[in-house]
This record gives sequence, structure tokens and C-alpha cells, in this order.
Amino acid sequence: MLNYEDSNFPLIDIGGGGGGGGGGSSRTSSLFHLPPGCRFYPSDEELLKHYLTGKNSSLPADRADAYGYDLIRELNLYDYEPSDLPEGACFVHGYRGRKRHWFCYTESKRGRRRRRAKGGFWWKIGKVRDVFDGGNVALGTRTKFVFYEVDSVKAAVRTPWIMYEYALLHHPKATFVLCRVFTRSCARNSVSEKNELLSVIEEDFIELDDLR
Repeated sequence: MLNYEDSNFPLIDIGGGGGGGGGGSSRTSSLFHLPPGCRFYPSDEELLKHYLTGKNSSLPADRADAYGYDLIRELNLYDYEPSDLPEGACFVHGYRGRKRHWFCYTESKRGRRRRRAKGGFWWKIGKVRDVFDGGNVALGTRTKFVFYEVDSVKAAVRTPWIMYEYALLHHPKATFVLCRVFTRSCARNSVSEKNELLSVIEEDFIELDDLR
């Protein structure tokens, strides 16, 4: 994943297949910045209709479209703690680009409420929301998760990290979901939440002991 410290914008690696003759490399690449003044802040509808649908399509990407669905990259999200997500997946927005959010495609976990990740887990909260196309046709769903750090069997700490997971409806063979990760001020764990999380953490430690 490419990262350049002197830029606030993600770089897009546009690979061109090198065919046939010639002594050069079989793959060339160009680096593009988002145009000055532009911010990447797509709506829920755009994420599903343009990006995620394109990613799960069987048709090849149009390489002439520098800002096509492959502007967002594949990433094994659960191999990272949120604070360590690659800068190459980060997009800035808001006043003077002071806010940041990370976008990536990752393989679907098929509705699991809890997603184990490095340093803790993502926990589903709230109801799954349908996302519509501007009318009455549902394009997909948006599910909200919050990240909990786990240090021991007695400690699960809610963090300000939030994830929205977008999944397509009416697309049973879709391999990928689209995730948006960002930070938000967080509330403390409630008593009922603490009890539920404690049981979940204890189960995890029991499973780990069984594997030793």
C-alpha cells in the first residue's frame, strides 16, 4: 500500500497491462492525486450503486476511468487495529481536510455480530439499515459496528472507532462488502453491555485454551 507523507490525498495506482513486444516492463503504473479542492465523501447510495456493485461485477474494470470503483482497494480489515489502518486507504474530508475516514473492500463475514480483529473485535450495534436508490428500491444494507479493545479476560474497552459495513441485496454471489471506518466520540460501556461483552470475551479465551 502506497503512502506519501507530503500528501493529504490517497494515491491511485493505475496499472496498465503490458502486452506484446517491446523490452520494457509488462506492467506500467501512474500515480494520480484527487484534484485539488476535491474530497471523497460518497453517499451510502453511491457506495453501493457505483463502488460495491462494480467491485462485485464479473465485468473487468474500465482502466480509462481513474476514479472508478477501484479507487477503493481490497484490504483484510480484520488484520489491523483501527489506528494502524494503512494511509493508502484513508481519505480526508471536512473543513481543511481535518477529518479522516478509511474505505476498503473486504470479504463478507455473512452476518456475524462479532468480528474478531487484531487487538480486539468489532461489535454490531443498532439495527441494520436498508439503503435505497432514491426511490423505493433497496440497493443494500448498512450495518454499524464499534471497536472494542481487549487486553484480558476482564477488560473490553469501547473505543471511538466506528465501522459501517455496506452489503448488496439481491446479489447472492457477492464476495465483497465495503467498509467505512472513522472515529466518533464514544459513550462508556453500560452495565448490560459490559455483562454481554464479558461473556463474549470469556468464550474467546476458552476457545484459545482449547487450541493450545
